[in-house]
Amino acid sequence: MLFPLNNPLCFFIPIIIGTLIGINIFLYYFAIDKSDATNLVGLIYFYPVVVGILSFIFLKEILPLLSYLGIILTLAGVIMLSARMNSIKMNINILVIICMILITAIAEFLMKVFTNTMPVLNGIAITSIFIGFPPILVVLFCKKLRKEFFIELKN
Repeated sequence: MLFPLNNPLCFFIPIIIGTLIGINIFLYYFAIDKSDATNLVGLIYFYPVVVGILSFIFLKEILPLLSYLGIILTLAGVIMLSARMNSIKMNINILVIICMILITAIAEFLMKVFTNTMPVLNGIAITSIFIGFPPILVVLFCKKLRKEFFIELKN
């Protein structure tokens, strides 16, 4: 185990992961509302490349040759989608897409690092509890979204 179960960090990391996933879910629905899902999802799934790079840098993992081929193909796909995005004029800011990629990559990397920290079901339970907090907070503090939320509840 990386951290013993009596270490508060082993409970804090699933909270961070759940919060990151919740933020990512909110950004995903925001982005899907503003743009074409086909292009958006293709760009968002660039995160495994970022996780691979983080694992190489921080965990000193050596990637197999096939992984490098996968990274090259993923980069080629992202470049093609980016060129297509420029011709379509997507209605979403590229910063939102970059944030989604980084948030997902960091959450996945933390899951990878802290997998052996605590029993799996405890980690899943804690993470699941905190997934919903960021979207709920955004709805509570943003008047326009709160109004739209209650209209959707009535439907």
